[in-house]
Amino acid sequence: MRMFHLIVRWGLGAHGLIHLGEFVLNLIEGAWMSAIFTFIAAFLMISGAAIDYQHCREEVEKDG
Repeated sequence: MRMFHLIVRWGLGAHGLIHLGEFVLNLIEGAWMSAIFTFIAAFLMISGAAIDYQHCREEVEKDG
């Protein structure tokens, strides 16, 4: 199960970084509405990765 969480966490993080890059490109192009939506997507993806990391770290500390 730990390997699954690791894969999901890295996948979410990478996906979030791709969205951040897309956000910057949207700003450069002047596509403000698209930039807002891609920033929200990036925020959610990176937040999901951070939450999963925190959750797994707490489980490891609890198991000792």
